[in-house]
Amino acid sequence: MKSVKQFLLNSGEFFGDIGQQKDIVLSSRIRLARNLANHKFPNWANDAERDNIAEVAKSKLNGLKQLNGGVFFKISSLKDYEKLALCEHYMISKDLSLSGSWVACSVDQALSVMINEEDHLRIQVLRGGMGLKALWKIIGTIDDDLDGGDFAFDEKIGYLTACPTNIGTGMRASVMMHLPGLVINKQIQYTIDALNKVGVTVRGTLGEGTEAFGNIFQVSNQHTLGLSEQDIIVKIEHVAKTVMEHEEVARDQIFKSSKAFILDKICRAHGILRSCYRVGGAESFELLSLMRLASERGILPISYRNGIDRYMLEIQKGHLMVFSDDAAISEVRDVMRAKILRKFFSDIDISID
Repeated sequence: MKSVKQFLLNSGEFFGDIGQQKDIVLSSRIRLARNLANHKFPNWANDAERDNIAEVAKSKLNGLKQLNGGVFFKISSLKDYEKLALCEHYMISKDLSLSGSWVACSVDQALSVMINEEDHLRIQVLRGGMGLKALWKIIGTIDDDLDGGDFAFDEKIGYLTACPTNIGTGMRASVMMHLPGLVINKQIQYTIDALNKVGVTVRGTLGEGTEAFGNIFQVSNQHTLGLSEQDIIVKIEHVAKTVMEHEEVARDQIFKSSKAFILDKICRAHGILRSCYRVGGAESFELLSLMRLASERGILPISYRNGIDRYMLEIQKGHLMVFSDDAAISEVRDVMRAKILRKFFSDIDISID
């Protein structure tokens, strides 16, 4: 069986492309919560029951063609930093910790299925850019292939889930958005409050309860009951389009009314990335966010944007610890992170004329 290190080595580009608008929407994701009928929810089950659930779930997944050549990781067998790396890589949630928990991941890392998280199965598909409709076609087929009439379902209310907020479709549709314009213009909290009022939640980089490092926010539906899957997708795509329009306006305003300010921030960030000896995780995210903005405005070549996205993954704590035993020490990680970024940016010049 592949190790977490071997799995991460096959990452390739940032989740591949399935959609458009990669300047603001980094990736799209659809997640389905499903439970096996006549089995207790994971948090109510004992160890033996969760092990039984895992065996049933794995037997279903072993027949799934999208997982051919993929990997299964037993969560209790992983080191803490390996679990962290998989969480940073969006393969698992930070809550996947019960005994009997597993994750199955496809070779291309576009599909992952958590076993015994809050629900028996958490199925997710994830790709780069704005592409929820395309993802729904993929995950809908996977859902049909896995079901076989075994999932807990009520004719009136839909799929039964451990948390009432997931009952119905059991679906969360989300987009990961890079919003430096709204942050710099101090409009981000207003945007978040407005979205909450229409049933859309905004979370940090790694989901619920996490911070939005690098001006990256996850936008997803709050409700699943009483809505069809198509309703949810249409709503999130409409919201994402509206947020993109506001972000573009905010960026234009910044470069028009505060050009010297933003160019100075970009130039300083570029200088730090090319010269720093050590850099912390949160600071590096902020610096890379500015470089991403610069690439989208022609200040850096746009061809480097995928590399910036990749390093936003690879310089995180869990990833660094997977690839080096020395990275267990915080200061060593900061030095390693700086070395990686120095090498990447050493030959990249900026154009501000």
